[in-house]
Amino acid sequence: MDEYGHPHAHLNPPMSKSIYVAPTMEEAERDPVGLEDFSSRILRSVGSSGAPIGMPMDKNGNIAKGYEHWANRQSDRDRRDDVGHAGLPPLRGTPEVVAERLKQVQEAGINHVFGNFGFAGLPHHKVMRSIELFATEVMPHFQEAAVV
Repeated sequence: MDEYGHPHAHLNPPMSKSIYVAPTMEEAERDPVGLEDFSSRILRSVGSSGAPIGMPMDKNGNIAKGYEHWANRQSDRDRRDDVGHAGLPPLRGTPEVVAERLKQVQEAGINHVFGNFGFAGLPHHKVMRSIELFATEVMPHFQEAAVV
């Protein structure tokens, strides 16, 4: 928020991050490849107006009046999809690795994480397995965490 000129020391903002827990690191790294940025790829595609989908601009790149603050929207999306965004590690791996990485997120001052547990194209049974592993093998490491 500082980057955009909005002081936020008084806020306790959440972070949205994809989470994928698998039995092995190999599987945790392999399965999401090509899937994790699905929504950004769709929104980056060009619509019938000749402008990127979801952007209030004409085919010449002119942004509609009142929507100037959307000018960097796609780069913000791309940055969001960077698995190491803000210097924080991707939350993928074995339960032990994800728990350790969540501790790093916590140490960086992030107290609330909105987890996205699925990727378009990831088989449903793997999404459900990831949620189950997170609930049973990662979350117990945080039972004593202070509620803020």
